[in-house]
Amino acid sequence: TIYRIIQESLTNVLRHSAADKVEINLESDGGHGLTIQIIDNGKGFDPKNIETKKTLGIIGMRERVNMFGGSLEIDKVKTGGTCVSVKLPFVH
Repeated sequence: TIYRIIQESLTNVLRHSAADKVEINLESDGGHGLTIQIIDNGKGFDPKNIETKKTLGIIGMRERVNMFGGSLEIDKVKTGGTCVSVKLPFVH
């Protein structure tokens, strides 16, 4: 799941953002879950359009995250670019 979400995010950066830098952060929250952030410095997007676009990549990311009871947020970065944030609980 983590691999596929990062893969799809990087595919979107390559296809749409015109970014020249991407940062990927993985962080554990003390054994309860994992936070993943993929941040690019590309041209960003109109946040109003993200919910109306039914692209298969975003749909797939949402489905994967929902299977594990996690959350997915896609936001425009103030300095330009996009941030994909995923929170996944550890399943015991």
